[in-house]
Amino acid sequence: MLLNQAEAEARLSPTVSQRAIDLLNIVRNRSLATPATQQYTAARFANPTALLQAIILERRIEFLAEGRRWPDIHRMAQDPVAAVRMAGIPAKVANGGVTGSTLAQYGLGTAVVLGQPAIPYSDFRFIWPIPALEITTNPVIVQNPGY
Repeated sequence: MLLNQAEAEARLSPTVSQRAIDLLNIVRNRSLATPATQQYTAARFANPTALLQAIILERRIEFLAEGRRWPDIHRMAQDPVAAVRMAGIPAKVANGGVTGSTLAQYGLGTAVVLGQPAIPYSDFRFIWPIPALEITTNPVIVQNPGY
């Protein structure tokens, strides 16, 4: 809830919102080894969009393996802030593809080997197939294109 509120504060403020930064730091500080030296400050963000990007990155970290990524991808498909709008499902790192190189592509400082390419919103796979049982049971239903 704190990240939701931080995102709302950041989106509603015409400047870098200190309230959003405080909420972001509450979430971040509980898992940092030295929170006093690693927390966010207003000076770290050039504009409200940079703050919004930090909040969204923190959502990715905080909700890892909790099933929140897919709804966020959908939610940001039509985002009015172009810098956070997604072009589709992001590319995936190859299994074992993270080596001594860095994760710069993801804002963490290193390059990675991508094993699965990105899927744009226009791709037929973005809409899932209708289960065969549903089509068999109801002859009016037609399978989604591409399946």
